[in-house]
Amino acid sequence: MDDVRYEMRPGLNQTELRAIIPDYDALIVPVMTQVTAELLASALSLKLLGEPGLASIILTSKRRQCAASS
Repeated sequence: MDDVRYEMRPGLNQTELRAIIPDYDALIVPVMTQVTAELLASALSLKLLGEPGLASIILTSKRRQCAASS
């Protein structure tokens, strides 16, 4: 797992998050962060979405389904 890198970017607003999300494979966000359909549409490489400490993970195969239901 030497190729795993992470960044902590607290305090990003939705516009800032949408601007950087296309480059990320995973997004771990606190409960208070809104992951909208618009944000997911920008997340072209996203493979994993989760919340710290919880088992709520959405894989890429579920991404479109989640975006469509928002």
